[in-house]
Amino acid sequence: MEFGIFVQGHVPRRKVAEDPGYEHTSFMHDVDLVKQADRHGFKYAWLSEHHFLEEYSHLSASEVFLGYLAGVTERIHLGSAIWNISPPVNHPVRVAERVAMMDHLSEGRFEFGTGRGAGALEVTGFGIESTDDIHFIQIKTGALTTERITEARQRRRAVVTTDTYKSMAYARAVAALGIGVATGEIPQAKLTSDVIVRDFSVFSNVASTSSGVELMNCEIIALGNSTRSASDLVIAHAVMKDAIDAAAVREALRRAGLSVECELAEKDRARLVNVFAKCEPDPSGATRGRRHVMFEDGDINYTRHIRGVVNAVVASVTGDTMCYVSAGAEHQGPPAGGVVAVLARAG
Repeated sequence: MEFGIFVQGHVPRRKVAEDPGYEHTSFMHDVDLVKQADRHGFKYAWLSEHHFLEEYSHLSASEVFLGYLAGVTERIHLGSAIWNISPPVNHPVRVAERVAMMDHLSEGRFEFGTGRGAGALEVTGFGIESTDDIHFIQIKTGALTTERITEARQRRRAVVTTDTYKSMAYARAVAALGIGVATGEIPQAKLTSDVIVRDFSVFSNVASTSSGVELMNCEIIALGNSTRSASDLVIAHAVMKDAIDAAAVREALRRAGLSVECELAEKDRARLVNVFAKCEPDPSGATRGRRHVMFEDGDINYTRHIRGVVNAVVASVTGDTMCYVSAGAEHQGPPAGGVVAVLARAG
């Protein structure tokens, strides 16, 4: 078993009220904490990167902090948890340069972690115009296995379910709710254990999540537009209210700047890169008042049924069967619906 610590430069207001120089004290305390962890055999020290926050974390230049720690420790691995590689925040090339330098200075002890960040507040200050410019966020999460459940019990930890298939639904759900909090669609205060896979009136309109036993972490892709982008690609989205909502597909295409009447105009078909859709059978057992049997087929799982339906609906509008369709839409769009996003070349 390996142990690590997490450092983020916590600066409580009450401490600052008592001592205006407490920020410096906090940083020096964290340095000493990492040095002690190094001496006592801890394997990792992970440092966050946060911007424009009060109290929670003042560690806005963790690459400087990590460089200093590399010089005052000997064995402990030092990690970024995380560095945001959105170009306005940290240009990916500069991040690669820092990673390479840290690898040299730490004698191979640096562990690189990256991600989007904690929320809108931390990116808007860098000129990322608005979370409204984000149109599709895909997260792939891990899931429980029998072995992982057994290991949890050995550590005297409870698991939310012992059904490995159901664990994927929980994983998709919490990832979607996390997206909603990060984009500002869902108030943090609204999240309780009673919401997860229970209250589907709480959802994100840009979330698409999936789950698999091959992962122990989360992989995240966020697609959005920026006036600073050098790409010739644009993305737009709409929300399907149910599996046969072709009108939402057309609206997403129009928002991406493509011409569409009943079908995508022939002249714009070469501009369409792909369509991404999230879907779920109507939990009531009926679509627009007509009974469906997707939950009742004992031979074919409902996720296969619904993916086939939605792919056909999208293809009937785009004239192309190429489409990314993902099922299992807990908290990802309204019940029975989900996001449909269009990636296209700018006209």
